Amino acid sequence: MKKIVFIVEAMGGDMFTYIVDLTNELADSYEIYVANSIRKQPQTILKSILIKEYI
Repeated sequence: MKKIVFIVEAMGGDMFTYIVDLTNELADSYEIYVANSIRKQPQTILKSILIKEYI
């Protein structure tokens, strides 16, 4: 399976929605990785939204 890595500086606003939609659409055909900057806020919501059923 081919792999795709998205490197995103900030996950706020429209970028978050774009990455969620894009990765969920491509997840059936590609192994997807998202690298983003760390914020002081908890990142657990990213895992629950970005990953449909792939954990």
